[in-house]
Amino acid sequence: MVNPSFQNCKKLWYIVNTQLADCTLEYNIRVANRMVIQSGEKLFQAINEIIQPHMAGLDDETLQQLTDAVAAAINQHEARLRALVLDPNEPGELINIFVDEILYIDTDKKRRIVHHHKNGADYMEAASLNDFNESVSFFEHGFRMLDNSNFVNVDLARSFNKTRGEVYFDENQRKAASVARTHASLLQHELKIRGL
Repeated sequence: MVNPSFQNCKKLWYIVNTQLADCTLEYNIRVANRMVIQSGEKLFQAINEIIQPHMAGLDDETLQQLTDAVAAAINQHEARLRALVLDPNEPGELINIFVDEILYIDTDKKRRIVHHHKNGADYMEAASLNDFNESVSFFEHGFRMLDNSNFVNVDLARSFNKTRGEVYFDENQRKAASVARTHASLLQHELKIRGL
């Protein structure tokens, strides 16, 4: 005879799997993945909301099995390769789509790269720095346009040399990005907030 809690776990896992299968792309685009999923936390929150109504009365062992299964699904979800593209539903925003869900890639008349997705949508690849400049979510992830030729993730910046107009990302100053004089005070402010 099959353990009833195991049956519940199987049922819950079926719910999680079908919900993930049905809404992974939509969820990816709309909620957790407005840029790049850096942790499974938001995806886990969504899964939790899906399964919460079904969790009453489950024993600790079953909940642990379910938690392990959900963690495995999140890891599998995050391991998939993504492409950063313009959101066709929200002009100026960037989203990620899974590469394994792209039917084919070609170029339009203006030679812009277009990803044709299995959901029927066509996604334009971000082609210039201006595409990134219009994205609020890109800004929320710490990126600032500090020169005409770059965007810098100020969350990862470690130091700034005002004389040279360079921001550094490690102690050895091996990686550097240029900073225009007009943006130096912005960078200094960002670093000061972080105690650097």
